[in-house]
Amino acid sequence: TVVVSNAQTAKLKNTVTVRANEYPSDVVTTKTTVIPYLSVDIRDSVDPVAMEGKLTYTVTASLSDKAPTAATEIELALRLPQGVEVQAINSESGICDINALPNITCALMDLSQGSEATVSVDVRLNDPGLLVLIPQAEITAMNYPAHSNRERTNISIPEDIEVDIVFVID
Repeated sequence: TVVVSNAQTAKLKNTVTVRANEYPSDVVTTKTTVIPYLSVDIRDSVDPVAMEGKLTYTVTASLSDKAPTAATEIELALRLPQGVEVQAINSESGICDINALPNITCALMDLSQGSEATVSVDVRLNDPGLLVLIPQAEITAMNYPAHSNRERTNISIPEDIEVDIVFVID
């Protein structure tokens, strides 16, 4: 039996080598995605978004039904990409502060095992020179490690605009 702490959210790689005097060595490698107890997911509603168009980011904080205890003192930090203007924020799960835009912080209600909280942010693209938007969300709680996630939203370029070269630093 192997017990792995899910405090690290990535892929777990396990390699086993079997050797015997009479037979050749055999190596088996498996990869497993480690799913954190407390996680955050961010999705966009329009992709690609039109230049100067509107889109909605939906951010969902989830606590696994396998988590040992409820998540308390939860804070969601959302960093919006430069070049967008917030139109509205909606959440029945907490209170959000927009005083430090493009950073939004939300104090969310406690989550019991198997539950989730959602925050939606309506934005308008106001910088026509952008080609991609990459917002990032991070969730923290008193009794669980932080987890972060990003979303990539492409921007639709009209056919009458020519782009010679693009650099995307991600």
